[in-house]
Order: sequence, then structure tokens, then C-alpha cells
Amino acid sequence: MKKSVYRKWWFWTLLAIILVIIFNFFVATVAIVDGISMEPNFHTGEVHVVSRWQYNFGSPTRGDVVVVSLNNQRYLNRIVGLPGDRLVIKSGSVFINDKKINEPYLASGVKTYKLDSSGTPLKDQTITVTVPQGKYFVLGDNRPETIYDSRTIGEIPIKSIIGVVSKF
Repeated sequence: MKKSVYRKWWFWTLLAIILVIIFNFFVATVAIVDGISMEPNFHTGEVHVVSRWQYNFGSPTRGDVVVVSLNNQRYLNRIVGLPGDRLVIKSGSVFINDKKINEPYLASGVKTYKLDSSGTPLKDQTITVTVPQGKYFVLGDNRPETIYDSRTIGEIPIKSIIGVVSKF
């Protein structure tokens, strides 16, 4: 009788572990915000669900907040440029296909500038890029304090996007 109980316990424990692993890799995972690059919308220590499932049925859209994985690091960024978009950053503003975009998620007065490799704003320089197919242009919401976005690391391949962030 005892062997039967232990066998059942191990079976259900193993099944639960397998289901959690499948859920984590294919449906959703958890991300903990670390840093100020997405303030004032996301703050250090916040926990968010990252949907891996959503992009199985559709593509990322402009404005999505995503977790990006590059060089064994994860970054929280917002998708600004889609594949095929002509994106220009000049005079502190972002233009997509020659139209200034409305970014209501930015704090009042936040400007967007080109950055050098150390993250220093280059206010007198312009970025002009056509986003390649299969890649996305991402930016942090706290532009003056964001170093790891497409201004310094380039466009992000779709395979580097873990999923879209849900905010509670």
C-alpha cells in the first residue's frame, strides 16, 4: 500500500513540474523590473507577467512593452518601430514614415536623442533608419536614462523578444 501512495505522489509531483516548465517556456513567464529605463510607467521591483503566447498568433505592435533578451541579459523596452518603418529621431522627437508620433506614455518634457556608446545624448545628431524585416526598433520610456535600447544596440530581431508585458 505504501509503495502505491509514493508512486502516485511522485507521478503527480513530476507531472506538476513538467506542466510548470511547459507553461514557463511556451505560455507565460514572470519578469521583475530592475532599473529606471521604463519610469514613470514601470518601477524597480515590480513583478509582471510576460505573455509568450500572444506572439504565436500575431506580431508585436507599436506601443507594446516587451522583454528583450540579448547577450544573456533581459531588458524591458517599448516597441516604437515596426519592420519596414522609416524611423527618424531628430530635435528630441520620434518620426515614423515622416509623421511625428504621439507618445502619451512618456513623462512630460521627455526628449529622445541619439546616444553614443556610453549613453551620452547627442542632441545635435539625427538617427535615420529603415527597420529591417523581422526586426523592431525599441526604446525605453525614460529616454534620458535608458542606455540599452535601439539607439545603442540596434534593431531587435523577433527571436530576441521573449514576450509582451502585462501590467497589473
